[in-house]
Amino acid sequence: MSGLDIDTRSDIYSLGVLLYELLTGTTPFATEDLLSKGFAEMMRIIREVEPHKPSTRLSSLGETASRTAQLRRATDPARLSSQLRGDLDWIVMKCLEKDRTRRYESASGLALDIRRHISDEPVSAGPPSASYKIHKFIRRNRAKVVAGTVVAATLVLGVVGTTAGLLWALNERARANDAAQLEHAARLAAQQNFDSLHVVGGMLGHVGRSEEAEPFLREAVEMGSRLLPETSPNLLDARDTLAVNHWRMGKIDLAISSYESVLAIRSRELGPNHPDTLATQANLGVNYKDAGRLPEAIRTLSYVDTRNRITPLPRLDFVGPALLEALSVGADPSVPEHREKASLLVEELLPAIRAELPAGSPELASGLAQCASTLARVHAWTKAEPIAREALRIRASVAPLEWTTANSRSLLGGILLAQDNLTEAEPLLLTGYQGLKRLESSIPPPARFRIGEALDRLIALATQKGTPEDAAAWRTERANYPASPR
Repeated sequence: MSGLDIDTRSDIYSLGVLLYELLTGTTPFATEDLLSKGFAEMMRIIREVEPHKPSTRLSSLGETASRTAQLRRATDPARLSSQLRGDLDWIVMKCLEKDRTRRYESASGLALDIRRHISDEPVSAGPPSASYKIHKFIRRNRAKVVAGTVVAATLVLGVVGTTAGLLWALNERARANDAAQLEHAARLAAQQNFDSLHVVGGMLGHVGRSEEAEPFLREAVEMGSRLLPETSPNLLDARDTLAVNHWRMGKIDLAISSYESVLAIRSRELGPNHPDTLATQANLGVNYKDAGRLPEAIRTLSYVDTRNRITPLPRLDFVGPALLEALSVGADPSVPEHREKASLLVEELLPAIRAELPAGSPELASGLAQCASTLARVHAWTKAEPIAREALRIRASVAPLEWTTANSRSLLGGILLAQDNLTEAEPLLLTGYQGLKRLESSIPPPARFRIGEALDRLIALATQKGTPEDAAAWRTERANYPASPR
């Protein structure tokens, strides 16, 4: 190795080592083994020996793999190895290529491939093919020919330019070129720092280390704001990544502020239906939903869902389920668009929920309950009833003492009440509320409004039965709980 080997692609190698360690919990080559060798042998290993792919390396680590799997992804080694196999393996190995010309040319290229992987899009990294090797060989030789031509031309100019006037002109031009080159080099270095901060922050966030990621991403955005115009795609991507990290940390207001700003720029520069604009709008809609701003969430996600039906994008597959979740809590039956979108989504997603989730599982029950709740919100009672019954049957079997089961009882009771089936509705409504009240401490704070909903159904029951005293008592109790999100 020599000074000629040092350029931005050396930084890519370093980032590859960092990514390798983040994913596997260890370095490409065992530190103890390297330190036990002499310096010359250590250099030979780094230059000539190919490290194992991360997924292969993980399978040989034993207890270290178990700790890494639990820390990084809260999973087991086999599953983590499976997650690494494919795109992530090849992204890391492209960073660690011995031939630097086959590494990513910049941190931006690495960041782009990581974003493609996260978005389930094809990545540029992959096993080298014969045609790829030939192509790179031709390109390398062509570059040498061009370089040789430039050197020859320079020599000829040097021989011809022997007069004092020409030497003076060349000297002045060299000084100007030196200054321009220094300025260009400084800007490239700053750009590389920006890219590196963005990539490292993105990596840390992607493996669940959001607290550590935040200072990297915040500094990347601050540096990018000084270096780049506000419309720069790289800067907008960095702001996107910071917003995602804020969302992971539960800093929803900060995430919303970032997404709104990025959305305004992308809508103006790219148009409202550009894939990047739609992706930003989709993420903003999810954050509106998580913040309880349901009308905005439904409006935003509905727009993206409609556009995604015209030109489907794999990275927007989450929009339908997110919109279903928002509608299940905040749909307004008086709004025709809500009724139409709720029915359409349940019709589309219910078969996938049944196909993808294990029969009789809590996960299946949760998906069914969400579909039933969505249909109930828009008063599609007859469609909601069989789905709500199935959800309750599963939950009563696998989790009889969970608050979600009590909530399913109240939900089904409300659906039956709306169809004037008071005989079956009343016991479900009473036991559902009693269960929610008893298990109140186990209900996550964002879901506590479910108790208020159960009381609303009991008020409706008393009203239909003509027992105003009961209705008044339930209203008094209802005052202790927050209103349903709208």
